[in-house]
Amino acid sequence: MVVGADTELNAASRLGVAVAYASSKVDGKDSAAQQRADVDTYQLVVYDSHSLSEATDLNVQADVGAHRTSGERQIAFGGLSRTAKSDYNSWSAHIGAGLAHTLALSERTSFTPSLRADYTVIRDKGYTETGAGVLNLNVDSNRAEELIVGVDGKLSQTLNERTTLVANLGAGYDLLGKQSSIVSAFAGTPSAAFTTKGIEPSKWLGRGGLGLVNKVNDSLELSARYDIKFREGFTNLTASVKARWMF
Repeated sequence: MVVGADTELNAASRLGVAVAYASSKVDGKDSAAQQRADVDTYQLVVYDSHSLSEATDLNVQADVGAHRTSGERQIAFGGLSRTAKSDYNSWSAHIGAGLAHTLALSERTSFTPSLRADYTVIRDKGYTETGAGVLNLNVDSNRAEELIVGVDGKLSQTLNERTTLVANLGAGYDLLGKQSSIVSAFAGTPSAAFTTKGIEPSKWLGRGGLGLVNKVNDSLELSARYDIKFREGFTNLTASVKARWMF
């Protein structure tokens, strides 16, 4: 859920601020070592749009986030059955900028190519599991970052005086992405630390979406979107609805 407001600074610039909340659940697929996590995310977003010309816009966004993760790890072997629980905090920061230029293909159709760069960093605090005795893990803090540069294209088709259909497609390349790793040690043997490797993300990613925008009246605009973002072995699907009031 996102709530925000923006205002015109002058004829060429618009500044906005928003707050966001998200609740997500992650379930591991390994039946031999089941894991799950619930994540609550709170974000503060500041954004600016500046018109360089009638058809060219520069967009900048910066945001910070606080994340709370509650997890469970099932331990079952040799007749032993225990559940290790974890609670830890994380923070994230992001800054991105995009340059877009709109081309009028016809009276009702326009195409907007854009270039964009986004940097994101996230840091998980270290934590100690509870509930599994000597099999609890002491987990070190962890940091991950990415810098994605990409190109996108947006096609807008006016259906009538109030409704517009929008489709977008793009690709990006992660200049900083690398395989993640976590250093841990069992509570029963704290000096015997070991490293667990995570997935190694593909450098290339794709993204696309389809949306419908309806201007209800002079002060209210409603839009619905369905978006996809994907890398090798990873797919993220998002459906969203947005209401915008002008006053």
